[in-house]
Amino acid sequence: MVSCLVVIETIRGTLRGRLTDVHPDHVVLEVSGIPYFVRIQQINWVMPTHTHSSLPHVTAPK
Repeated sequence: MVSCLVVIETIRGTLRGRLTDVHPDHVVLEVSGIPYFVRIQQINWVMPTHTHSSLPHVTAPK
């Protein structure tokens, strides 16, 4: 799934972007060119998406 477009729901909100790296304790998601480091513990679910155009506007957690 690395380099795929994904939606990740965390306990703080939903992120939509490109999965760029996976580590034992966190993943790196690139959202509008900005890398987000998301702890595995904080992830509720991950869903792949197939086209960039199907992604709604990105909302990052605050």
